[in-house]
Amino acid sequence: MKLAEYFKGKMEMVMSLSAILVAIVAVVVAMYEADINREQARLAVQPSLWMAQNWGVQDENVPYFSLEIRNLGLGPAIVENFTVKYKGRYFKNWDAYLQAVTDGKKIMRGDDANVRDWSMSTIDPGRVIPAGDSVVPIHLRGDREVVDAMRIAFTSSELTICFCSFYGECWQATGLGGRPEPVNRCLYKEEEFFNQ
Repeated sequence: MKLAEYFKGKMEMVMSLSAILVAIVAVVVAMYEADINREQARLAVQPSLWMAQNWGVQDENVPYFSLEIRNLGLGPAIVENFTVKYKGRYFKNWDAYLQAVTDGKKIMRGDDANVRDWSMSTIDPGRVIPAGDSVVPIHLRGDREVVDAMRIAFTSSELTICFCSFYGECWQATGLGGRPEPVNRCLYKEEEFFNQ
């Protein structure tokens, strides 16, 4: 009889310890699942901005040039900083940049005009670019020499865009086709920011 009581007490202790172990494993699994769910939610809204130049001939055989910033990510991108640097100088707007890359030969009006038309979009801090959307900061149509000057200058210009997700994770893309790289945060410098 004593042996049966001894095993009965041990069995109750083994059952209690087993229940505690199962509870601990369940808590660990739940924490792991929560981590995976948070990671999936974060990745589901991760932006990815890429810059590309486009050029060719449009209506009436007029050469054109444009810069496109496209969000190829899964979530919206919040632009925090955009800079354009050419020959060591930061530019604040496309007009000044175009004057520099054409050595002052850009003419907008009159009989000698070599730029037929152009359009610009601002990229202010805080601008949201939804997933799948793009922004065309500049599109111009004009003489071949102006379009070629822009196309060639862009290959030696340093264009940088820094952007964040809604989760506060940030990336920076530099140059045409430059892969966005993670950064701790986007630094905004008023004297360098390109604001058209």
